[in-house]
Amino acid sequence: MSTNLIRKGPLTSPLNIFNRTLTKTQEFASKFKDTECAVHSTLSAFAASSTIIFICLSDDAAVRATIKELCATSITGKLIIDCSTIHPTTTTEIAEQITSHGAEFVAMPVFGAPAVADAGLLVCVPAGPSKSVDKVLPYCNGVLGRHVISFAGEDYTKAATLKLLGNTLVFQMVEALSAAHVVAEKCGIGSSKMHEVIDSLFGGVYTNYSRRMVSGDYSRDDPLFAVDLARKDIRHARDIAGACGAEFKALEVADSHLRVVRDVKGMGGDMAGIYGAVRIENGMEY
Repeated sequence: MSTNLIRKGPLTSPLNIFNRTLTKTQEFASKFKDTECAVHSTLSAFAASSTIIFICLSDDAAVRATIKELCATSITGKLIIDCSTIHPTTTTEIAEQITSHGAEFVAMPVFGAPAVADAGLLVCVPAGPSKSVDKVLPYCNGVLGRHVISFAGEDYTKAATLKLLGNTLVFQMVEALSAAHVVAEKCGIGSSKMHEVIDSLFGGVYTNYSRRMVSGDYSRDDPLFAVDLARKDIRHARDIAGACGAEFKALEVADSHLRVVRDVKGMGGDMAGIYGAVRIENGMEY
């Protein structure tokens, strides 16, 4: 996201960047000129130099801690945009903190794997006051993303809720692909023919995940979608369903398979490892 903000964003000064791990910030900045981005070693220095702040963190705890630290600085008049995938109640909590300190807030979770983010093809889901969302839009289509699903003028929680429900579609897709590939292999049709069907009929993200299964990439040690984060999203989605009196039984199946992924691969397990769990369930190697 930062790369696309630098290369395609409507910036009039170097992009301020901060990461809790300073070496990551420095490694990123080494790819650009000093006139393109500025490294900050502390969050307070970063905040003081910024008027519009994008944050994107792994989970609710990290977001809460960062917003608490941000609010300890002077953020009056600034616009803070959170692109993290977090529980709707967490979104409400941080929105109240930020706005009570005189800043504007937009909740804007994004859909898209790391490669999609790199390509500037994310789907952005902004929510909050219309005047604040309007300030964010120039950074969306053509910069960070390819499409905007807007909740301008609506409650912040709607963006967080849609993002979590959207992620459940990915879990269910991987479940379906995993079962089809395993049965195809066991009955003698073979995974290559199954992949051909998936590619020719569905394409896109279906093909990408199917290819990862056929190639063995589902068992990688540097996860694209870490198993603990996937399970966090499932817990949040089940909370959302329960709060409105709905059941989401498919998520129980996905979480049971992700528990196997966690047992086999540890924290380095990838959500696509659901395929490995389904293989074990059917008497095959992970």
